[in-house]
Amino acid sequence: MKFDPIAGSRTHTNMRRLSWLWIGSLLVPLTGCEQLLEILENLDQQSCEDMGMASCDGLCVDVYSSDTANCGACGLACGDGEICEYGYCTTCDGATACPGRCADLQWDYENCGGCGIVCGGESNSCENGTCVCLGGTVCDGACTDTQYDTYHCGACGSACDEMAGESCVSGSCVTYCDDGGMGYGGYRCEADGPCLDIYSDPANCGGCGVACGDGEICEWGACTNCQDRETWRNDGTSTTIDLTPCPGLCADLTNDPGNCGGCGIACGGETNTCQDGACVCAGTVCNGACTDTSYDSYNCGACGTTCDEAGGELCNNGSCVTYCEDDPMGWGGYRCEPDGPCVEIYSDRANCGGCGIACGDGEVCDWGTCSDCGGPENQCGGFCTDVAWDWSNCGACGNACEGAESCDESRCVCPIDAVQCDGVCTATAWDSANCGACGNVCTDMGSCDNGTCVLWSYYDGTVR
Repeated sequence: MKFDPIAGSRTHTNMRRLSWLWIGSLLVPLTGCEQLLEILENLDQQSCEDMGMASCDGLCVDVYSSDTANCGACGLACGDGEICEYGYCTTCDGATACPGRCADLQWDYENCGGCGIVCGGESNSCENGTCVCLGGTVCDGACTDTQYDTYHCGACGSACDEMAGESCVSGSCVTYCDDGGMGYGGYRCEADGPCLDIYSDPANCGGCGVACGDGEICEWGACTNCQDRETWRNDGTSTTIDLTPCPGLCADLTNDPGNCGGCGIACGGETNTCQDGACVCAGTVCNGACTDTSYDSYNCGACGTTCDEAGGELCNNGSCVTYCEDDPMGWGGYRCEPDGPCVEIYSDRANCGGCGIACGDGEVCDWGTCSDCGGPENQCGGFCTDVAWDWSNCGACGNACEGAESCDESRCVCPIDAVQCDGVCTATAWDSANCGACGNVCTDMGSCDNGTCVLWSYYDGTVR
């Protein structure tokens, strides 16, 4: 036999002819109209998948968009009053049903005041159902931020010279510089001018020529009088007070270690913290420096007591120790003596928090601190616990909750969105073996969606 590429047919010795068809770069044989339709249908389905769509009755359909007749899969139609949103039928309770989307017409940028009304051009935001240019200025028909737009810097049409290295910062054309002595770079407002810090300079606060008023400072590029500011205390509480204007900073002179008792008075050397406006040492002064002898390997437990770092020693809670991993708890511990046992200082009553620190009668070593836990009923396994809420000791020592259970007032309970099925916490909204209720099993061809058994739908629109 021979093949004639021009005629597009293959000739057999018995002169029987088969029709052939070029489809793209494929040469396929045809034995009848049915085979041609099958090939075209397969190619149509493949082309739809290439576009991320499904082939529904010969048409490419986005089943995860707004098609209410094919929502999530071909042929899955939404009911009356429903729309198709991301492949799910919904009634848009509390919102407006727009094509493919439940929209809040008051704030939706793409459905502002009505379905399909998109904010853009002279607007950039939807406010109360109206497209507005929020925080910007309309320049050349577009909503523009004149604080940082190099073509409209500070005002429409005021362009910065990008070729000369200028950029728009806070409405001013500036060039970057790092010779101002700040240590973190600044901006030059004029070609031959000084390098300025517009985040702390009261004469150029947030931008060139923006001057602060009397009694104000420039803090992070904004003028302020430092009044009614929230500040945090050393005990972790906060309060609202009037702070003191210091250069570039509103300071609490009572506890700011950089401005302790006055602007620019920094704690250091023999002090390390500010308390009530005075620099103090929250530790021990060793060799003219405030030191924490609990963890200082050169002053461990006392000034001048040095740990042998070359021999693997370190300072932990004022004792020179070496790390070890053969402790009874299996967590890793410390060896207080070179040939001594491996001690777990976070649970060992004889070495609680440090070598040789013994707990008293009725006390346990709770994570390195001796404590009576408020009574023996709150002691489990050598630690303090609250049996009313402890998952591993719920209601009594050793009574551990299982799986997803939690301890609530001494009882093991399931999460709020789960129930017990055969003694196991189960989310019946999604469990195909207990869908909507214990024992309600979805078929092999389905899954559980929000308590209802549904057929699996694939991205190609088929239901399998």
